[in-house]
Amino acid sequence: MTTWLVKAGEQGIIADKFLAKKKIAVAWFDVGDFPITGDWYAFRAEVKKRLPADYSENKVGSAAGQLWAFAREMHPGDYVISPIANLRQVFVGRITGEYKFDPSFDDHHQRTRSVEWFRPVPWDSISDDLRKTFTAWQTIAKPARDFSQVIASAQNPNNVATASHAPPTSGLEVPSTPTENLAESAAESIREMLKKMHFGNFQKMVGAIFQAAGFTELYNSAGKGADGGIDIILSKDPLGAGERIVVQVKHTSEPVTQPDLQKLVGTLKPNEHGLMVSLNGVNSNSDKYWRDNRDRLLRPMEASDVIQMLQDNYEKLRDEHKALIPLKRIYVPFKSDVEE
Repeated sequence: MTTWLVKAGEQGIIADKFLAKKKIAVAWFDVGDFPITGDWYAFRAEVKKRLPADYSENKVGSAAGQLWAFAREMHPGDYVISPIANLRQVFVGRITGEYKFDPSFDDHHQRTRSVEWFRPVPWDSISDDLRKTFTAWQTIAKPARDFSQVIASAQNPNNVATASHAPPTSGLEVPSTPTENLAESAAESIREMLKKMHFGNFQKMVGAIFQAAGFTELYNSAGKGADGGIDIILSKDPLGAGERIVVQVKHTSEPVTQPDLQKLVGTLKPNEHGLMVSLNGVNSNSDKYWRDNRDRLLRPMEASDVIQMLQDNYEKLRDEHKALIPLKRIYVPFKSDVEE
């Protein structure tokens, strides 16, 4: 069983297109279509002609390797795993078509393969050792882990995918650090910490992050009982004058629904905007409702937004809040192209 990991763009931005068009697709420079023929060495030489002149040999090899794997090493019948962290789902499917250059997919992701998608597998049903492979920096990778139980779970709702083992590796695989995407790995660890946090502490943390980012917290209902649908009130003005932001915080395992947003709008006064902060984002109906009511609602924040805001402002947090999410800045070796 040959299995491939294929990312749906940055933060799963084209995941909906993967499903709707029953395809996987990758972006690969704006050089148009060209034949992917001959052996690897001839192909690599052809790729080098089309890439920027200042690309190092390592960068040329990496870029060529990704397209070669997608066009020549994948085959109909192979399985594809596409992890979508923002949706807390893992898409699973079987490749059904040959490589095709298809400009109609979208403006950037034009190299495609047809896929038969099975049902998505919940992110949290997959074991930690399998999820670690999702942090590979490549768009395309052949994992050094056995995903057969995940594939079985996608094809049979009664199965639960939890166990795995490491078979002998070959071909394109996920290397160990430093070629892992350390930023993605850190963000996933922080997400798990936020998920396990008590709701009251999560609400306090959200308020603290906004304060660290320069907002004034006028009210936070954490630990104060019934809140009347208002968890936090923020202002950009130190005295609380002018427009205010009314924040509703959701710590549930389910996406926010349209009625949740409607209730938030119902609490707003003329000089207020609403903001929904949720660990699991909003469902499609909620997203449409937000777009139709952008004059009253700010763009909903999900876990990835909270994590980014936390990382950007962590040093400004008070010690009591840092204790809830203990993080440490680290430096890793980096070899620049200038040194090669």
